[in-house]
Amino acid sequence: MACTCDLSSLTIAAPASSRLSDPSKWACDECGSTDGLWVCTGCGHVGCGREASGHARAHAQHHRAVGHAAHDVCVDAVTKAAHCFSCDDYVISDPPWLARFLTNCMFFNAAAFFEQVPVVVMV
Repeated sequence: MACTCDLSSLTIAAPASSRLSDPSKWACDECGSTDGLWVCTGCGHVGCGREASGHARAHAQHHRAVGHAAHDVCVDAVTKAAHCFSCDDYVISDPPWLARFLTNCMFFNAAAFFEQVPVVVMV
């Protein structure tokens, strides 16, 4: 299955784009692990995956418990796959915000994403 949550109002925090585009920042903020890392789109928090200590999921659960659902979606630091912790499934519908976000991370151009400037890729 795929995420069916309404992510249309999701906003991406500048630190998330910055941390995804800089591999030197890829370590779990809690335990320092470099395995299976996920970056929170809400704040840029880097957490390890379930196979390690599960800090990415714990981060999302903590923020959801205090009413901050903006931390429900994270992006795999290596594969750039998006995952929604609200429904515990992958975001595979390629919404426009995700495509823009990933394109700008790939080209280390976070400023263009936040200014909503279209990215042109020359082939």
